[in-house]
Amino acid sequence: MIGRFWYAEIPRDDHIAIRLVWRDGLALAKVEPPTGIADTLGDIGVMVRREDEFLDLPIAIGYAVLIAGLADTSLTFTGDVTVWPPKWGILLERPRSSVASLSD
Repeated sequence: MIGRFWYAEIPRDDHIAIRLVWRDGLALAKVEPPTGIADTLGDIGVMVRREDEFLDLPIAIGYAVLIAGLADTSLTFTGDVTVWPPKWGILLERPRSSVASLSD
């Protein structure tokens, strides 16, 4: 098990969202940083793509963890929960009002 992760059908506006999808039988994800976070990171010289393509799931998670750490914000998974590999742990339902941090 890798760890504990949060899922929300509608992620908070200030979280990095990782949208899970199946495409042609492949588990993919799209990293969706809020505009404010992308702008803030750009201000310190870290260019964040706002319109990210779908990536292999492990690559998308790594990218999302990197930008969430730099932005000091949380990650929330969304989309098709069947994409998530159960051996990585469970996706916990994140309440909409949650102010949990990356360490959650």
